[in-house]
Amino acid sequence: MYHTPPEQLFSVMVGPQDWRAEKVHAESYTDADGHKWWRETTKEGGAMLYEVQEEQPPTLLRRRIALKDLPYGGSWTYALRRVGDSTEVRITEAGEIYNPVFRFMSRFVLGYTRSIDNYLRALGAAVNERVEIKDGVPL
Repeated sequence: MYHTPPEQLFSVMVGPQDWRAEKVHAESYTDADGHKWWRETTKEGGAMLYEVQEEQPPTLLRRRIALKDLPYGGSWTYALRRVGDSTEVRITEAGEIYNPVFRFMSRFVLGYTRSIDNYLRALGAAVNERVEIKDGVPL
């Protein structure tokens, strides 16, 4: 839950990603067929390309990894819902981990919810709110 309107949160989510410490650059573009894409570059130099599957400002954003040669894949659905004077942000990950070694690392070393938890905290910081999460559940 955030005390920020969904319009403002959605704008932050689809705008410049300088609020995310691990990202150096992010851009969106539309191809000649009118299809939307999102590319992120990390501090380590890695790039990820996402297909924008659905976008309904300010309540819904769905992106899917467009690269096929990775040990994992999946999509993320960001749903924003006004609740009184607050906004509930719910992220649903539909992930696939193809490589057994990477699956082990995700499960026992990295944690399945780490990237979502970090994203929710960073989103809070971007709008001057503190988000605390324990065991994958925002407090």
